[in-house]
Amino acid sequence: MKRIAFAAIAALAACSSAQQSQTVAGAEVALTAAEAAAFQYVKLPLCPASDGTLCSNVAISAQIKAADNVAFAAVKSAEAGSGSVATAMAAIASLSAVIPATPAK
Repeated sequence: MKRIAFAAIAALAACSSAQQSQTVAGAEVALTAAEAAAFQYVKLPLCPASDGTLCSNVAISAQIKAADNVAFAAVKSAEAGSGSVATAMAAIASLSAVIPATPAK
């Protein structure tokens, strides 16, 4: 009987771990997408660009870097099991919020 109970607990733990890995994987995908958008902004020439080309603001680029560091740490923490996926997703949302939809001109 103890073996059956242990096997059931082990199965539940494995299931829970697999579910968390799937949501952590989702957070990793979301972070990668946000980082791709951030990279597109940061690689633009710095403002002010006098020729009318799209440009990036140094202060916004610094905000992006700081938010990305927080989001990355939150995802790694969730991956290690010491943080929550919800915290990671909130950090990714904060990163996405500082990335301008339209670069400066």
